[in-house]
Amino acid sequence: WLGLMFCTLLGLALSSKLTRFNYRPLGTLVDRYVPDQSNPQLMDKNEYEQLDYYVQKYYQERGDVQHELWNSEQTLQQYYLYSLLQSPHSAREIQRDSARYHLVLDSKNYLVILFSMGELNTDKGFTCDLVKFALLNIFQEAAGVHFKVHTTEVGRDGTALVGMPAATPEAFACLEEDIRFVAQKMQEHFHVTVRAAEGGLHPGAEEISTSYAEALEAMSYLLAGEDADLICY
Repeated sequence: WLGLMFCTLLGLALSSKLTRFNYRPLGTLVDRYVPDQSNPQLMDKNEYEQLDYYVQKYYQERGDVQHELWNSEQTLQQYYLYSLLQSPHSAREIQRDSARYHLVLDSKNYLVILFSMGELNTDKGFTCDLVKFALLNIFQEAAGVHFKVHTTEVGRDGTALVGMPAATPEAFACLEEDIRFVAQKMQEHFHVTVRAAEGGLHPGAEEISTSYAEALEAMSYLLAGEDADLICY
């Protein structure tokens, strides 16, 4: 019995010592609030201020990552719209790729509009990229009320893909009014002349490249000195 009692007490003492040095269920939480010697901002802060610092840092990093993902998605969308202008795509390819790039290209008819900008007023700090960005955004806001509009850039020109439900005179008149509205706003705010060439209306997004080629042909008349602010194919 004395031996059994001795072994029991020895086991209790040994397990108590091991538990005291190894079993720390709150250690992972408590250690987080030990001042970080490598970060001077946390040296004089208590655990609540440190927790707030880590939370703010997490949300900032998360916001930066989301912004980078958004920029990457916009770049991919611009590249895909540019590829639609350059070569024809089948309806099956467009349905597959538009879902991949989070684009909606489901209008019955599409046409392409090219915007050409005149000389810029560099004295006020206007750059070609800034003016083109403003032009495309103003047009997308104005025409987006009536049509499904996607914009992209091709060199110095701004390009818009306009989806129409039907080829009616009212729809074309509304689109022409939107184009002239954009030209007026660009003249007022940036003192730059904007002219537009409009390609033909074709059924389905697979004919976007055809409308783009027609818009290029119409634009050639403007570049050749045609006295007009809008030419339709």
